[in-house]
Amino acid sequence: MKDVIMEIVWKRREQMLREHGGMEGLLKHIQKLEAQQARRGKLITKPSRLKQKVTTTAKRKANSSK
Repeated sequence: MKDVIMEIVWKRREQMLREHGGMEGLLKHIQKLEAQQARRGKLITKPSRLKQKVTTTAKRKANSSK
């Protein structure tokens, strides 16, 4: 059974490798794009973990267990 999505991914990968002259050229291109995004301040990073708001009930439970 063929996986259509993987076929598309592999075709696009091969196309990009040809366009940039192999793996090294593709990696240099990716690094260039990352540098451009960082200069623009649009570098996508892992979002920081949001702090949970402590409720009054949770505070009471924490204080009663001490």
